[in-house]
Amino acid sequence: MIRRPPRSTPKPSSAASDVYKRQIYVTYRNGYVISVNLQEEEVLFFSRYYRFRLQLWLWGMMDHPGLPKGVNWIRPMGGTISETTSSDGQRVYVSTQEGLLHALNSETGKREWLYDARPSKISSSTIVNDTLLLTDAKGKLHAVDKHNGEPLWQMEVADDISSIPVVADGVVYLASRDGTLYAIE
Repeated sequence: MIRRPPRSTPKPSSAASDVYKRQIYVTYRNGYVISVNLQEEEVLFFSRYYRFRLQLWLWGMMDHPGLPKGVNWIRPMGGTISETTSSDGQRVYVSTQEGLLHALNSETGKREWLYDARPSKISSSTIVNDTLLLTDAKGKLHAVDKHNGEPLWQMEVADDISSIPVVADGVVYLASRDGTLYAIE
């Protein structure tokens, strides 16, 4: 008897999804961010038929098939998403492994601004008041204005940072792959 593997479905990123109030922002490894209303979610979204129609639309071969109940918007990011998003109610912040931080309007999914840290891979961002903190593969901590994407400052910390910035009591904590924990005041 031959056993076939189960049919594959799109795989979410390995990180937890970002939830803000009743909205959830799900990232997919293939570069998509999806905004879903948790109270109206419909499982039908990933049916083969719908995916096929959506693919035809992406290729410009048919009109948009419409969104299933509960799906607010779908946004292709054009790269590999770095884990999870962060959101503040007005914007959803999405980092890509290509070194781009996108600020998407939380209602429409349209990009409002772009921060470019290429060629470095960047982490997901942490929101602290009006600032986004993120790290890059070269060991820098970046501070970006969350309203317009302008860089505020950068700081060399350590090679091979492996965590997103975590902030507690005014201290920024970062971990590196060699097991060192950094605390920055």
